[in-house]
Amino acid sequence: AEYMGIPFGSKTKMLTRFRPCITRSLFRSSTRSLHNPVSIRGQFRLSRRRLDEVTQKIRAEKLQAGESLEAQVIETPLSGRVVSTVDQPIRVPVVDFALQKVGEVSLNNNIFDATIRPDIVHRVVIWQQAKKRAGTKCTLRRNEVRGSNKKLWPQKGTGRARMGDRRSPLWRHGGVTLAPKPRDFEFGLPVKVRKLGLKIALSAKLKEGNLIVLNSTSIPDGKTKTLNKIFENWNVNNMLLIHGNEELDSNLEMAARNLRAVDLLPQKGANVLDVVHHQIVVLTQKAVEELEARLSADKSRTVRYGVGTVGGGIPGHVIDWTKIHETSENVSAKSIVQEHLRQQSA
Repeated sequence: AEYMGIPFGSKTKMLTRFRPCITRSLFRSSTRSLHNPVSIRGQFRLSRRRLDEVTQKIRAEKLQAGESLEAQVIETPLSGRVVSTVDQPIRVPVVDFALQKVGEVSLNNNIFDATIRPDIVHRVVIWQQAKKRAGTKCTLRRNEVRGSNKKLWPQKGTGRARMGDRRSPLWRHGGVTLAPKPRDFEFGLPVKVRKLGLKIALSAKLKEGNLIVLNSTSIPDGKTKTLNKIFENWNVNNMLLIHGNEELDSNLEMAARNLRAVDLLPQKGANVLDVVHHQIVVLTQKAVEELEARLSADKSRTVRYGVGTVGGGIPGHVIDWTKIHETSENVSAKSIVQEHLRQQSA
């Protein structure tokens, strides 16, 4: 007899006699997989490579049949996962301050059409809030308050409750039990998770219809009255305007200082917490380009090697390991080192 691939025979009974936890743990993991297809042990879990193979296979079949490569989605056994057979950019209208369409812009679907993962957004938000905490709370403990160590009265014979010194937490002006002290609440979070959180937050705003692409940030003057009159037609409670790093108009910066509902942020400061906490997110065309370059860039992995490392290299030399993927997937690290040294000597 089997249940989810686990045999329940004489061998299992023998294991159960000496290790009862073995069968119990196997049974629990199997039932958990049965009810949760997204779990690691899920019966229908597909790796990313498998999903890419399915996509490429469908694409090749459509090309061979002479069909047009239109946007098409395939539901996979994974809960909530959808694979697109064709990577087509998202077309979004570009508007001005009067919300009149003046053009269109193509958005990268890997950034603005990511799978919505509330758990990832929650992790990034908690990480940001922890980094913002000052951690300066401080109170005095029993050994830090002023007072004598003398016992107030004898242990027995007075008829009163037994008591130690006057610095006890039971007394007024005594120390604080488990008193908080200055500490750092910051913890680490992988860069990939941070980038993924920002992608998900932007994708959610776009799917809700709360992401606007603006053509320009220039306004006639720097008066708050002028900007307030422009935003009267927008009918929003608050908004976040993300502009290019070197793009902000001085008039807009001066006019938005006295508006509590408008926050300005350069592209390099775009983060998940601000995107989630604002009703409307406005991106300029320059900010879209810089955000796509920032979130899609993969930092070049370099390693400094010296004597005793692979290849017996020269101290101070730097090898760009991304060249491994440009030449061949199976090239060894030793051959890369030798090729680097040959180029240096030449």
